[in-house]
Amino acid sequence: MEFRILGPVEVWKDGRAVSLGRGKQRAVLALLVLDANRIVSSDRLIDQLWNGQPPATAATALQGHISGLRKALGPGVIATCRPGYVLEIDPEQVDLGRFERLREAARSALERGDPDASADKLRKALELWRGDAFADISSEPSIQAEAARLEDLRVVTLEDRIDADLAAGGSAELVDELQRLVSAYPLRERLWGQLMLSLYRSGRQANALDAYRRARQTLVSELGLEPGPALRDLQRRVLSHDPALDPEPKTLPPSKRPGVRRGVVVLAAAIVCVAAALLLTGRDSDEPAIPRNSVAVIDPARDEVAAAIELDPSPGPIAEGPGGVWVLSVGSSTISRIDPGTRRVIRSYGIGDTPDNVATAAGEVWVADGCSIGGDPGKLLHIYTAAEGGIELDQEVPLEHAFPSEAPRLAPLQTATRCGLAAEGETAWVATNVPQGLARIDYERSSAKSRIVRSVPLPRAPAALASGFGSVWATDNEQNLVRRIDPDSGRTIRKIRTGNDPVAIAAGHDAVWVANRADGSISRIAPQTNSVIRAISVGESPVAVAVGEGAIWVANADDRSVAKIDPRKNEVVKTIPVEHRPQSVAVASEGIWVTLRP
Repeated sequence: MEFRILGPVEVWKDGRAVSLGRGKQRAVLALLVLDANRIVSSDRLIDQLWNGQPPATAATALQGHISGLRKALGPGVIATCRPGYVLEIDPEQVDLGRFERLREAARSALERGDPDASADKLRKALELWRGDAFADISSEPSIQAEAARLEDLRVVTLEDRIDADLAAGGSAELVDELQRLVSAYPLRERLWGQLMLSLYRSGRQANALDAYRRARQTLVSELGLEPGPALRDLQRRVLSHDPALDPEPKTLPPSKRPGVRRGVVVLAAAIVCVAAALLLTGRDSDEPAIPRNSVAVIDPARDEVAAAIELDPSPGPIAEGPGGVWVLSVGSSTISRIDPGTRRVIRSYGIGDTPDNVATAAGEVWVADGCSIGGDPGKLLHIYTAAEGGIELDQEVPLEHAFPSEAPRLAPLQTATRCGLAAEGETAWVATNVPQGLARIDYERSSAKSRIVRSVPLPRAPAALASGFGSVWATDNEQNLVRRIDPDSGRTIRKIRTGNDPVAIAAGHDAVWVANRADGSISRIAPQTNSVIRAISVGESPVAVAVGEGAIWVANADDRSVAKIDPRKNEVVKTIPVEHRPQSVAVASEGIWVTLRP
């Protein structure tokens, strides 16, 4: 049995979600989970549930909630222990327990000088989050303070992970993420300092100083306070090009056995070199390793990496379309156009402010820009058409015009790092953040203009979209479902439950395929029945999925691998190592193209 509070409150038993009832009954369970294996008195539960003002029937109501939970969870889970109740479970059964264990493991890794391992542990900890803690009962007074505490802990963990990445030598690839974070959390000086350092290490001293200026302006205008001593000291050191700001060189740890240090180091180096030569996906030992920021091309006939193309920092979304293969490098806000035949970059150029995603159709290329920044409606860029011999248009469609002016402009939820974008024919569908939903944009080749033709309000902006089987498919990684939407009316036809944290989606081979990051699985949806007919385990943190060359290809970020699924067998038939963390995957010219980051 698994208890989840880092998102909507859920309990899973034998692969199925347990029905927990509503409102205060779910709040009772949440309070017991927070104090698992400790007695919680009835008086305390009543006081918390009714915010110190319980009705005369409070004791009876509490007993009813406990009874309902016992029926749902089964015997032996909630015990009566005077003067109250105790939830008897293993801490590993709770997502918060696993989160805290991973944080502790990350701290230990950093203390022994392994920032890469520390960053990986913290990534896994953060991937346990499915939205705001207690998202479905956050209005309960008994939960609000704890929800706020856990949210602060989540952001601190994110800051810790960025510190670990910086300690491991990261810089340019962190800039885009940090720009988003300081927009979402403008009063956190630690994030501003991390942004300044990553910009400085990327050779962007002027931008680092501008970040300090923006941080100071925000703090003074919002709080009437000057930046703290740490941020002021960092500005001074950036101005003076302090060598201490440069990343520490990675060195081998000294041997603990005096007198044999040199031999151990030489032997270890020899083993590493031989292992690298043998494990580099079948290539000859004299070929170079895959670059840290690159596109790897997998040969689907041999199921191994056949080539790698180095790109600007933080390559991410990739799509095959007119004019070649298109790759966004979010760290430098550039897009690269690659000839799939020669496997060479035709051209790279700056695009947008904070490009989030790229999608292609039969003749069009689209880029979503800025939509994942909290409070920014963003825009859609139509950048290329195959009509008239191929014209780069760089046309902007502001998404603030997607919804009527009277539509409610609610404060955005925590946005995804990638906004959903899909294209088919001369139509693009893009996620909108303010208000949250979708917008349909049509491109008219005769006039070379794009126009917004429809808006679809949704509970949140989808992180991934796909077009196929006469529908638009939108993921919801907070409610763990996919919405099937009629492209003509914008009506949601069906909500389909998937695995946990669905972050990528693709259509083809008579199915819709959904990557569930938290589960390490792919859900196969049958469009004929609107149901999941198979869940396929693929690896750790699947973040992208593509269809082609007779298979389904899944990028597993934490495994540093690509899984190949045979759609006839509904199973993984090959796992291909790619050395670095894959971000996105596309199929083009008899090859599987995978963007990689360190």
